[in-house]
Amino acid sequence: MYSALNTPTLIYSNVKRISLHTEAFEMAGSVGRVLCCLKKESRLIPSVQRTCHYCSTSQDGVTGVWTQKIDQNLELRALKQDGVVRHARPLMLLFGWMLAKRKHMQKYEEYYLKRGYNVLTVTGYPMDILKPARAQGIASKILSHIDERSREVGKQPILLHGFSVGGYLIGEFHVKLNTEDTIARDLLIAQVFDSPVDFDGIPEGFSKVLTKNPALRFLIRNSLHLYMAVFRTNVSKYLKASEAFKVNKYNVPSLFLYSKADPVGNPVTIESVITDFYQRQIPVRSKCWHDSPHVSHFHYYPKEYVEILTSFLDTHAPSPADFKGHDSQDEGEGRRKMMI
Repeated sequence: MYSALNTPTLIYSNVKRISLHTEAFEMAGSVGRVLCCLKKESRLIPSVQRTCHYCSTSQDGVTGVWTQKIDQNLELRALKQDGVVRHARPLMLLFGWMLAKRKHMQKYEEYYLKRGYNVLTVTGYPMDILKPARAQGIASKILSHIDERSREVGKQPILLHGFSVGGYLIGEFHVKLNTEDTIARDLLIAQVFDSPVDFDGIPEGFSKVLTKNPALRFLIRNSLHLYMAVFRTNVSKYLKASEAFKVNKYNVPSLFLYSKADPVGNPVTIESVITDFYQRQIPVRSKCWHDSPHVSHFHYYPKEYVEILTSFLDTHAPSPADFKGHDSQDEGEGRRKMMI
């Protein structure tokens, strides 16, 4: 029964491709058989379009958005004006939810670009969550980028905004902050959590993200519970990231945005973290809605969401004009190399 679980790759699949064949799955069959069927039909998730429409480059090249796709997980955006890429700006690390589409993340990128921040969008795929070593690799890449960036354009503030399992990636980021020699720990000034999911919410979250079919949700959820029960080493790493997120060793001011109607992000867990931050006198704010679904608070309450976020940032994140650094002349088509 457990032979199909030798690798978590069996869980990663394009469920839409197999939703028409759910009749073939016997509910009484073993979890291993189900996962084998999922693997047989698996497909890689197609790459999303990598363009930004916040302010397209004008004919004379006066303004625009410079974009650099660093790798499959990291994509950097910065404002460009008069041929100059504005790299010497606070950097927002935007940790998307699992399988977030380009159009979904764009509105958050636009908001931060308008505030004068640069935005590093972090994309985590299912295998990056199921294999903690891969999530830790992403965190290390981010820190390497920040260190390289600081040497090139000067030290700039770092902010975090994580959605759903992006909160887990932020936990891994905090683990690396605690263990690696990096300038980033001195630059982190604020963090925002939208519908954060702790490690115990991963099975439920995966099942709801991958398919709307109730039978497949049941099978995926229980398969993941079994996977986490078997692979104890991975669970210990999840717990370490969860602990780093909750401890908040550097007392980073935090904003929590969540909902009582969220079936994935547990409001009780979130509120316990908020209470703990209050008791430890860590600056913390929160907003709980009663009807907005998972990672949909901006969609349901755009005006209120922006007002809360802006108030938090105005308090804890200085204006980009308050920081000095070195902007760079645009090279070629705006592909200045800031290699990791």
